[in-house]
Amino acid sequence: AEEHREVLRAQLRSKGTKNPADMELYELSQVAGITMDPHVFEILLDLLRKNVAPDAIVEMLRSMCIPAYR
Repeated sequence: AEEHREVLRAQLRSKGTKNPADMELYELSQVAGITMDPHVFEILLDLLRKNVAPDAIVEMLRSMCIPAYR
């Protein structure tokens, strides 16, 4: 588990994430079973920081994924 955590930290650092709180949140999402590219994670965080409503982000993601299931 510790080795996996170090790999995740390295991925985030390589993508430019230096904030420890962001890295911990990314690690938490990984432990919860959410597979996400670190770059996508950064984009989502940026949207949340710009006060985009979380519901709007979820709806956007759903609309992007639904055609793939049809």
